[in-house]
Amino acid sequence: MIDTITQKPLRVLTYGDDGSDLVVSLDFLDKVELLLDTNGISYEVDDEVLSMDGGPEMAFIPINKKSDTVKVQELLDSVP
Repeated sequence: MIDTITQKPLRVLTYGDDGSDLVVSLDFLDKVELLLDTNGISYEVDDEVLSMDGGPEMAFIPINKKSDTVKVQELLDSVP
């Protein structure tokens, strides 16, 4: 899945035992949420969004530690 704002593939960011998350442009959030919901992936969206150096607003989506991050990345990669 390519973020249409950043033009970069979405990647699951992992932090060892501290979990994993996704960072997506705010305009792309609904599409990512639909993909995760449809596939039963447990997550939540942080209340705050950030914009770095005047770039697009980005949302952080922590993935539940019990979720299979490899499966999440495969789902993201399967969407053009």
